Amino acid sequence: MKKLRLLLVMMFVFAGIGVQAQNTGAEPFEGSTHSYRVTKSATLTTALAWTIEGDAGGYEFVGDTDKETVSVKWKSIGDYTLVLTEQRSSGDACPTIRKFPVKVVANNFNVIASIVGNADGCAGISNPVKDEGSDGSNANDVFGQTQRVFNVKMEGGDLTKDWTFKFDITGAVGFDGYDVAVSGATEASGVYTVAGAAPTATESNVATITVTYNTNKQTANNGQDPDVILKLTVSDAKDGSGTSESAANIALNNVMSYNINAVPATTPIIVVN
Repeated sequence: MKKLRLLLVMMFVFAGIGVQAQNTGAEPFEGSTHSYRVTKSATLTTALAWTIEGDAGGYEFVGDTDKETVSVKWKSIGDYTLVLTEQRSSGDACPTIRKFPVKVVANNFNVIASIVGNADGCAGISNPVKDEGSDGSNANDVFGQTQRVFNVKMEGGDLTKDWTFKFDITGAVGFDGYDVAVSGATEASGVYTVAGAAPTATESNVATITVTYNTNKQTANNGQDPDVILKLTVSDAKDGSGTSESAANIALNNVMSYNINAVPATTPIIVVN
């Protein structure tokens, strides 16, 4: 069996989607982490203290709460108020208090895998098959190429920021084809970054993954390919704020597959008598 080689070509296309909530610091997704900043007094010696008004179990500070920048992981849907108090370090405190409303909403960041065309179909073949090499052997014959196309798109995240996902492709073990042509990825798997759109865009970037292999180029069984379930699995998707998909969204549409039915590996015609 020859080593698995798959040609994966990823490119950007655009698919229109409707207006959607974006994962911002003012309206963060449940489970996301955001940072907030002030600039403290330049002339007085003061101390800073960040607090939050709202459900105590609905948030978690990440790191220090006495610096100009604070990070918060928002754990539960609800309305909160981020509070910053700056006061003098000696004498009368003379505090200055800033408040910022935060509305935590449901996480609707979703990465959707799909297939282009029919889920079931024959392997690709060029008829008539081109005879090459020895009479009666199909070892070097050209049967054509089999190609299948997957799309991976994002909905629900901030369209202006990059988002990432990992992918894995399984099924065509032992097939002859091409080396992977994805920057930073290994054969049949990798991690990919989809660039954010322009600030005024109302469309989501879509990554296209094309899998191509040479039909009937196995070395065993007279070059006969088996039937194949070619599967794409998307994992570890994150939006521009580092928020992961919810478990419900992951279960919906992160795995897609094709059933590829093998074509007969007929040998060349030879003269018997």
